Amino acid sequence: KESLIREKICSNDDDMFVKLATITCKGSMEVITDLVNQVKEILDYPLKLTLSSEEAKVMISDGLLEVALGVLTAYREDDFNFTSEQNASSEWKVWVKGFGKKLNRKGKRLFHPLRVCITGCLSGADVGEQILLLNAAKDAKIDHITLQNRMNELQKWVD
Repeated sequence: KESLIREKICSNDDDMFVKLATITCKGSMEVITDLVNQVKEILDYPLKLTLSSEEAKVMISDGLLEVALGVLTAYREDDFNFTSEQNASSEWKVWVKGFGKKLNRKGKRLFHPLRVCITGCLSGADVGEQILLLNAAKDAKIDHITLQNRMNELQKWVD
C-alpha cells in the first residue's frame, strides 16, 4: 500500500483499490515495485503504441477491426458491466464466451484482440480483473483512463 501511496497512485483511504490491485497483479509480481508498475500500466491505455507493434499488425490483419466493433457495440449497449467483486471473474468469462460465439472466434484469435481493445496492451493481468480495478479506481477518484475514454480512443482507431 505504501508504495502505491508514495507513487501518488492512491491515498491512504483507498483500501478497496489496494486490495483489488494486489489481487489483480499477484500472479506476476516478484517484488513490490512490480505492483506499482503493473498498476500504472493497467490505469493507462497505450492503444496507439501497441497498435504500431509488429505483433499487433498480425492481429490487425486477422480481424482486430471486427473485434473492436463488437466491443464498442457491447459497451454502447451497456453489455459491459462487470462491477461485482465476487462475480466479476465469472461474469467476464461468461461474457467472453458469448462474445466469442457471436464472432465465431475462440482461443488466441479471441482473447488477444479483446485484450488489446480493452486494455490497450498485448499482455498483462486478467482482463476481467483489470476492469474491476478500473471500476475501483473510478470509485476512489484515482487518475486513470476510464472505460469510456478507452472506448472513445478505440472508436477513433476504428474510424
